[in-house]
Formats: sequence, structure tokens, C-alpha cells
Amino acid sequence: MAQPDPYGADHRRRREPAIEAAYNTPCPRCGLPMLRGQKLHFGHTKDKGIEPWSKADRVEHADYDDCPTGGNTAAGGRLGRQIQDLKPSRVW
Repeated sequence: MAQPDPYGADHRRRREPAIEAAYNTPCPRCGLPMLRGQKLHFGHTKDKGIEPWSKADRVEHADYDDCPTGGNTAAGGRLGRQIQDLKPSRVW
């Protein structure tokens, strides 16, 4: 069974113009310029894992290919691991 698209029409409508406007501006994660041809993500200033109602509001590098800090993908992985570490392995 196909999974529902986690990004609604509002997200898709806002994403393309935001990415176009972000070219040649600094990445909020690493400060390097975001250039055409690089993988860019429409990310969240307030991480969705902490605030599920937050909307994507900034463009940033996607991964280690273009960002020395790992970009949005690595940040999501780090946050996921931190959340997992806070959960106990069992109920005491």
C-alpha cells in the first residue's frame, strides 16, 4: 500500500519559489553559498520532530555532498537519535 505524501499542496506550492530565491545565498547550517545543481531541502527552523505543527520555512543544503555539517538530512538523523536516546528501553 502506498504511503500518503507527507508534504501537502501548501508545502509543494511554497517550495519551488523558496528554492529559486535561495540560490547564491548562504546556507543557514554551514554558511556556504547554495548554488544551482546542488541538492537543497526546504527545511524547518524549528525541527518537525520537536514541533510537529511547524512548517518548512527555510532552504538549506540537503546532505554532506554540499554541506560540511551534513545538511538537513544529517540534522534530522542527529535529532532522531537524540529523541531515541531519551526514551527508556523499558518501563521500570
